[in-house]
Amino acid sequence: MDLLQPLIDYATELRRIYGLQCEIDASLRQWHDYLATCQPDKHMFFGRGDPNDQSSSFQYWALISDLSTKSARDGENSRRLRRMAIVFAYTQWDVEARQQIASACGKEKNDILHPVFGDLNKLRQAVVHVSGRVDKNLEAMKFVQRGDVVDLSNEQFYELFKTLTLSLNDIAERYFSVRTDFTFDQRFEAPKPTI
Repeated sequence: MDLLQPLIDYATELRRIYGLQCEIDASLRQWHDYLATCQPDKHMFFGRGDPNDQSSSFQYWALISDLSTKSARDGENSRRLRRMAIVFAYTQWDVEARQQIASACGKEKNDILHPVFGDLNKLRQAVVHVSGRVDKNLEAMKFVQRGDVVDLSNEQFYELFKTLTLSLNDIAERYFSVRTDFTFDQRFEAPKPTI
């Protein structure tokens, strides 16, 4: 196994988590556009079974105007999903990647430290334990401050995942003495003309 495989796998996982958020945001934009065609003061029900069958049940309902507000760009739905992504990205780091990196370089899991992942843990703790409010100073991530609520905008979410990915270069050098080129932003490669 390539010593850097745990970093490669985690970089791939970060891209998948970010991509899922992008896909959901795109779906929410379509949903938001659809809701704009509906009567805002009507209710929408979400349930099981045929809505025309009286024996069907529903588990959730909301006013269309509220659904529209929640699904707007950087609306409540996106912010909630970004919070979940923070928790998931940290869990993947702490439970899988960190242990694999430690094993690959002959260290203990708790020996694998980096300020960016320390900050990610502080964001996770804010989401899970402190109603979303950051209660500790962040060391490396400057787009969120102590006292802020972890309701990341699209731009902050991008900055978070870019920072996480780029930090893998420092980890590779620190723990494997190898220079890597992990990047978050990829360039479109134009096809080369054939002659």
